This record gives sequence, structure tokens and C-alpha cells, in this order.
Amino acid sequence: MTPKPKSLLVSITQDCNLRCIHCSTKAGEHSADELTLEEIIELVLRPCIQLGTEQVTISGGEPLLPRRKEVCLALLEYCSQQLKVDTILDTNGTLVTDRVALKILETGLSSAWVPLYGVYPNSHDMITQVQGSFQQAVEGLKALVRNGVDTGVIIVPMRETLDEQALIISLVRKLGVSKMVLFRLTPAGRAIENWGRMKLTPEQTQALAAKLKATAEMEGIVLWAGGFNTKQAFPSLAMVSEDEVICGSYQSCGAGADKMYVNSLGNVFPCTALESEFAMAGNVHKNSIQEIWNKSSVFQLMRYFHVYPPFPCNACNRWSSCGGDCRAQVFGILGNLTLPNPECPRVIGAKSCER
Repeated sequence: MTPKPKSLLVSITQDCNLRCIHCSTKAGEHSADELTLEEIIELVLRPCIQLGTEQVTISGGEPLLPRRKEVCLALLEYCSQQLKVDTILDTNGTLVTDRVALKILETGLSSAWVPLYGVYPNSHDMITQVQGSFQQAVEGLKALVRNGVDTGVIIVPMRETLDEQALIISLVRKLGVSKMVLFRLTPAGRAIENWGRMKLTPEQTQALAAKLKATAEMEGIVLWAGGFNTKQAFPSLAMVSEDEVICGSYQSCGAGADKMYVNSLGNVFPCTALESEFAMAGNVHKNSIQEIWNKSSVFQLMRYFHVYPPFPCNACNRWSSCGGDCRAQVFGILGNLTLPNPECPRVIGAKSCER
């Protein structure tokens, strides 16, 4: 039986006013071939609802750029008020004023999420490669909170800003935000180019997890483990329940199983970190999204892996919670979607036993 695409992320533009060094989609300049509002509704949203989609995230690039802002607001309103699904906005926050925040609130969306990469302007701006973006993001967060938008903050720990991650939690509380989600760094897009200097060691990850958990509890902030199987790398963080998917957060890999990503050109992928020609499942201009979801060889391959895992995953007692770890992590390292994660301690142990 074909599963339902419970979570759908739609990128409405590749255009972005930032150039984040870890961006999995390499957001940059826009394309003249981006899906129109009508195409997104007719070719993506309506058929996905028929397939069983329960949550829609509108993202980019930066979806609030002037050229696409009205499309973004219209989609948020359509998803929340017409389709009646959990509706989420992913934005870098730099373009959010009080006026924009009020318009976002009026769409009826469930929540808006903004990333903070450091607690100091130079740190955050180093990651975004745009001077002044930290202050703009902070002002955007203030505007969202001030106007009553349910707001959360995303963090993505990297080696350059490792010492600031716990401090971000304290800053978030001062801004009036009460929830955060941590996304594990993934070797995709621009992150591949900077992987060696950004990636945390297992020891750094373990120490950071303990520090984040303690700080979040002290500050009264709910900190969830986000997508890309972040729970496997940060097991002490709060777990999202099966009935409450926060900002695309899953405890095991849902890519191609109950999660789908459609980019601004109508190309369909298992997730944002697998936006490559090899992992493209189809295009909504050429095939219906129902046909892509049900018959694509890429999605079939992802689902086969989850049913028939390779050794040593198939003999591991953590398989039911791990699910073989993030497929984008493995693809970025090995260029293969169905192999075990070579950095998993149990995989390393199994190979040692073989020798």
C-alpha cells in the first residue's frame, strides 16, 4: 500500500537575499520558469490533499521577497483557510516588518519559523554572507511576536558558531519566542563545499546536546530535534509526537515515505537536501503529482530501503527508531541512497567485526 505524503514542502522561488554557506538548495537567483500561483494550487496542492497531505510548508529561497510576497501570502491563506491543513512559513525574517507580520497573521497560518545562526551580528552574517542580516532577522522576529504570529526559531549548529548555540536560546527567550527546532547540518548544496570546516565531530555534538538541553530547560524554551534525523545525532532533545510534526521535523527519515518536496520549477524530490538530478522523482508539468508519488522509481527506492534495510541495519535493535538515518547524509557522503551511514557507530562496529 502506497503511504500518504503527510508533509509537503513547496519552494515558491529559488531567489534569496542571502547566500547561506550551508544552504541545501543553493538558493540564489530566480528563474523565469517558476510555478505560478495557479500552477502551485492546481498541480501541487489540490492533488496532494487528495493523496492525504496534512501539513504544507511554504518556503524558498526567500518567499517574502517583493516579487513573490503576494504569492506567498495567498498560498498561506489558501492552505490554512481553504484546505484546512497545518500551514507553516519558512522565512529568513529579514523582510518582516509590522505590516508584513500582520498580513502573515491574517492568512491564518499555524506558525512561522526564522533561523538564527549566531548570537552576534558578525557570526550570523558570516553564515548568511550578507552584512546586516542578523539585525534584520532579529527585528523580523520581534515584529512577528509583536503582531501575534506563532513564531519559532531554527538553529543549525556548525563548527564556526558552536560556542554560540546555547546563547541563542537565551536570546530567543528575550525576544519572546518559546519554541525552537534544531536541524542537523546536512552535506547538500553549498554545505558540501564547506563540509570539512563546518561539520561537528561526534564529541562536539555530544557536548553540545547536553549544553542545549540544560539551557533550554533553564530558559523555559521547548527545543525539538528537527528533520534530517536530527534526533539520532541529538537524542536528548525533545521528541516530536507522531501527531505533531513541527516545522517538518521527523524522528526518522520520512523522505519519499511520508514527506515530499516540490521546488519552484515543479521538480519533485524526497526532501530539500536531496535536490539533485539523481534524486529527482519527476516534474509536475510532465506528470501528475499523484503519478509521481505513486510510481516514481526514486520514491519506490526510498520505500524499499525502509522495508528491506541493508546489513548491519537489518540486524540493529535501533532500526525502528533510526530508520537507517538521514538518506541525504548518506547520499552526500557516499553518493548512494540505500547504503548504511558509514559514520554510524554501529556500522563502524560491524565493519570492525568483519575484519
